[in-house]
Amino acid sequence: MSGRLLFYAFLLIAAGVLVKMMVPTYVIRNDQGITIVRFSGPWRYDFHEGIMSALAAAQVRNCKYYRYQPNIFGENEFLIHCSSDKQHWVGYMVWPKTSKVLGPAKVD
Repeated sequence: MSGRLLFYAFLLIAAGVLVKMMVPTYVIRNDQGITIVRFSGPWRYDFHEGIMSALAAAQVRNCKYYRYQPNIFGENEFLIHCSSDKQHWVGYMVWPKTSKVLGPAKVD
């Protein structure tokens, strides 16, 4: 019985390691170089006042539709995809607390 329990414990640990390895990595390219940031989970589409305020302060246009993901390692960094037609998307990095916006960048 303990051999079977040990097998299942190993299986759960291995599954956890695989899930951590599967966190998507998004690469944002712009004129200033390449920034690699890790994000996870489904895209969020709900209204986020901090994101919208930062985009407005940076005078970002053509962002009628947007989706975002928070950085899994930080509380105040978001990957944003903006579109005016839901077909052509551009990427931004947004830090709402400081109203800093990096982009636009081509979305791969």
